[in-house]
Formats: sequence, C-alpha cells, structure tokens
Amino acid sequence: MHVDSPLYRKAFEAYLRKGTPIASFVKRARTTTHYIWRTQRDNKVRPSHRANEGKIFSWDSPPPTGHPGEAPNCRCYAEPHIQGGEQMRIRHTGYQNTGSRRWSDFDMAMHYLFGNGKTVILREVGLLEDFVNRYKQIGGQNLLGKIADKARANIGQSFSGEHPERYNMRPVVWSLGGVTVIGEFSGTCSLKKGLIFTQGRIKFIVEETYKDVLDPSNKYPDDEHPPYDLPIAQIYDVTDEWRGSFSGYVLQDRSRSRYRYDKK
Repeated sequence: MHVDSPLYRKAFEAYLRKGTPIASFVKRARTTTHYIWRTQRDNKVRPSHRANEGKIFSWDSPPPTGHPGEAPNCRCYAEPHIQGGEQMRIRHTGYQNTGSRRWSDFDMAMHYLFGNGKTVILREVGLLEDFVNRYKQIGGQNLLGKIADKARANIGQSFSGEHPERYNMRPVVWSLGGVTVIGEFSGTCSLKKGLIFTQGRIKFIVEETYKDVLDPSNKYPDDEHPPYDLPIAQIYDVTDEWRGSFSGYVLQDRSRSRYRYDKK
C-alpha cells in the first residue's frame, strides 16, 4: 500500500492538532509501477526537483532525491505512468482575472453600441478564467498533436511553431460565439527506447472581433454574411493572452501515436 506523502502528511498533522480521523482514501494502492515526476513549476521548487520534472521513475527505484513529496516541505507529486504508453499534458498559468465584475452578454452588446470600438481585454472584464477553463474542456488535443509532430521532426534539437484553432465559446459568452486561440510553442525533445520525451512552453493568444449579437455571421463556425449596418455601433477586438507549459512522452512511430496533427 502506497501512501501519498504530501496528502498523508497534511492528514496526519490534522490528526495531531485536531484529532481529525485520517481518511481512508489517503492511503491508496499504487495503480502503476512507474510515475512521472511533477513539480509546481514555480520559483520555490528545489533545483534538484526541477530537474526531475517530466521524467519517469519507478516506485521500486527512487531517484537520488527520493520520491515526490518525501523531502521536507516538498510539493511535488507523482503522476501515474503506464510503461510503454504515451502521455502528454498542458499546464496553464497566468490567466487570473483582474476585473472586479464579470461582463455579461448585455455588457458586450452595450460596448458594441457605445464603446467606440475600444478593444476588450478578457481578464479586465472578468472573462479570461472562464475562457481558459472552457479551452481546457474542448481544446488542446490538436495543439499537442502538432507539438508531437514537431518533436518527431527535430529529435535531439529545439523546435517551435504555432497552432491557430477556432473554438466554440458560446457557453462563456453566447454573443461572441467562435473564438480563435493561437498556441505559440517552443520546446526540446530527446529519444529513449522508441519514446520521445518533450517539454517546453506555450503562449496562448485570443484574437477575435465582436460583431452585432443579431448578426447571422456572428456564430460558430463563421459564414460569409456581412454584419448588420447599425450607424451608432462599432465592431471591436476581443483579445488576451496567457502562458502554459507542456511535457510528456509520445511514440516515435507516428502511425501508432494518438498524438499527431492531421489537418481536416
């Protein structure tokens, strides 16, 4: 039975201080023989642990640093890894809202009528967090596929590229509809036993234009209808950006990989 060290430590401290029973789920069986080392990716991470980020280790053969969470105050954690399998992930950062109030569809429409075409920054109107959470649900797979293809073509080297894609953001702002998100990425990669380990950083950029909420072209996906001519209204740009990182393992053999970009 493997004990998740950070979680178990917190539960044990709560037990000592308050007598809170240690939940049974804290002690759980290992689901895999190997794990991927994950850090919090901030400036508080130890250099030795930062060097372990994204690497695969065996539970039966810990690295010199010990397993994640074993060192005092370590916030690292183990992500289960299936031997011989692929596993890639994106972590998003820097998308906190700065506006004190979340804009509604009504606010977006009023800005169209009376905002004089001023650009709207998503975080400033309290919408960026919802945009990113929506992106996490529906986006990323094609971006990871393009990153994997770039890594395959540049084994042992650095690489870069970008992937623009349009996403349905109606659940966030119905009147905005489809939104283009560009993922600009750069990274490095290396080959080990048929698997490519790759890691790097991503800059996400939102680029969209807001039109009349009643405009038939303002839907997902776009069509060729022109916007309605409202003399007092002005279309405006909607934009923002946030950061991210990627890491993981992909098969060198593209034909067997689930991480590949096949343009439709």
